Amino acid sequence: MEQLKIKKSFRGGMKLPKFKGIPDANITDYFSLPALVVIPLRRGTGAVNEPLVQVGDEVRTGQVIACNNGEVATPVHASISGKVVAIEKRLHPTQKPTLSVVIEGDGRDEWMKTAEEKRAWEDRTSEEIGKVLYEAGVTGGGKGGFPTAYRSSEVPPEQIHTLVINAIETDPYLVANQQIVLDKQDEFLQGIRILRRALGDVVVLLGVDVKDQGLGKPLSENAKDWPWLTLCPLRAKYPQGEEEILLGTLLNINLPGGKTPVDAGVVVQDAAQVLAAYEAVALGKPFIERTISVGGDGVNSPRNLKVRVGTPIRAIADELAPNIPLRVAMNGLLKGVYVKNLESPVLRETAGLTLLTAYDDRTPFYFVRMGLNTFSYTRSFISLLPEKPVEPRLRGEERACLSCGYCIDVCPVGLVPTYLARYAEKKMWDEAQELDILACIDCNLCSYVCPCKISLAEQIKKGKRRVAKKLAKEEAAQAAVS
Repeated sequence: MEQLKIKKSFRGGMKLPKFKGIPDANITDYFSLPALVVIPLRRGTGAVNEPLVQVGDEVRTGQVIACNNGEVATPVHASISGKVVAIEKRLHPTQKPTLSVVIEGDGRDEWMKTAEEKRAWEDRTSEEIGKVLYEAGVTGGGKGGFPTAYRSSEVPPEQIHTLVINAIETDPYLVANQQIVLDKQDEFLQGIRILRRALGDVVVLLGVDVKDQGLGKPLSENAKDWPWLTLCPLRAKYPQGEEEILLGTLLNINLPGGKTPVDAGVVVQDAAQVLAAYEAVALGKPFIERTISVGGDGVNSPRNLKVRVGTPIRAIADELAPNIPLRVAMNGLLKGVYVKNLESPVLRETAGLTLLTAYDDRTPFYFVRMGLNTFSYTRSFISLLPEKPVEPRLRGEERACLSCGYCIDVCPVGLVPTYLARYAEKKMWDEAQELDILACIDCNLCSYVCPCKISLAEQIKKGKRRVAKKLAKEEAAQAAVS
């Protein structure tokens, strides 16, 4: 195992401050078996799967309940045993109605027995391991999916030359991935070998926090005889863990807007997906549960929890933050999606939930109370609090841009957010495209640092959607002519 001596970093980004409600380091809790689960039939960016069950059917834990053999997709499994009570469109955490299977649990948690495989995974071929990963639902992780011979990605495994493992989290509330590596190091390392074998014995880069001495040293010792693995110390600033930033930091690859790592021949997986690969191939366990970080200033006892896929967010919120009005961010404080309907489920892609105390937008005189009690980053005010309350955007009225350049300083992909937002607001799509608006990775740092409280990130997201539609129409027109 090699180790880079240079501490890798990237232009822009920032080290987020310490907030209230950071989860503790241990993974000690298993969230109670849910009475009901809502399981969307779409995994990652793939197609919607076709249900294999009907309303009234009895299902067992780990049973395949939906699949799609014609398009890029990953099979979907029941995460509890019980009865299918509905197959209908339910609100997805991304706020898009998605066809889902609703299962009412029977409390027995009876597992579907799988055919025993007596051969060790080391004796299996790449295609055999890829099939197991696909059937276990592991291949839906990461942008672009995990390539196998079973239509789990647009790219076949033969086109992949590098596997990047992300063991670093730069959002202050997402700490479960790093803890998985510490608590399950043997299983984690075996998972890396399994994923590498599935891709045809490619080169592997493992990104870790340069300050995490408790992680790097034991990894070096346990994998010292693996010449194909390189340990890459990274400076932990947000958003280093994003796939586009990892590719630029570790491989000097800059993805064009709208492209995914697999288009560049690279697969990026996080620690939870690596552990799921081990459990699928070595233990025959499908990817139906995930360790997530649950933190925020609205949580009584922030912690890392093992949660079944499909568990309604409300069930977690009611147990950890009873009787507290909440806002819920899924997958990070800045980049995460704010979930309006708490009946939305936990997904296999869910890394964490941030439960924030609600506030009243109508409260007057925000500007009087900003100063020492500032709720987000700005160079206009200085906070003397050791731990800051959580609010990713400054409150108050939006003011005219000061041309301070803070948004440009922190942009991790070198864009000019203030211009992009202005072009999007004025519907100047060609100009926005010329400034490479599709290269934005939606990290939301531009809005976070803006002292004028301009919703830069929101405007840029709207502009990205319109530019993408414009390009799609142009491509369709060219295809029709040809």
